[in-house]
Amino acid sequence: MKEKIVALLIGLVLLIVPVICLASHQITYFEDNMPGAVSLTFDDGYQSQATTGVSALNARNLKGTFFIHTFDAWIDSHVSWDTWQAVAAQGHEIASHTGTEESLLRLSELELHQQFSESQTAINQNIPG
Repeated sequence: MKEKIVALLIGLVLLIVPVICLASHQITYFEDNMPGAVSLTFDDGYQSQATTGVSALNARNLKGTFFIHTFDAWIDSHVSWDTWQAVAAQGHEIASHTGTEESLLRLSELELHQQFSESQTAINQNIPG
C-alpha cells in the first residue's frame, strides 16, 4: 500500500511541476552559452570513485557529484572523511545520500527525516564549505 501511495505522489508531482515551472520559469543558459550540460554523479561513495573516478575526471577537467553514505560503519570501512575533504577541495561536490542503505519505502516519516537530515549534517560537519 505504501508503495502505491509513493508511486501516485511521484506521478502527481511529475504532472504538476512542469505546469508550475512553465508559468514562472525563465530560461537560463549554460556556461559559455552551451546548448546543454551533462551531470556526472556517483552513488554510495566507494573507494574506486574517490581514487579512479576523481583521477579520470580531473584528467579531463570535469567535476562530479558524489552521493555518499554517512553512517560511521560505512565511512570507516570505505572512504575516510579526509579523502572526501580532498575530493571536495578539488572542486567536486559531496552530496547527501542517506545515512544507511536501508530501503526508504520501509521507513516511517520520522526515520526518513532522520536519514536525510543526519546525512546532510554529517557532510556539513566534515566537508568545509
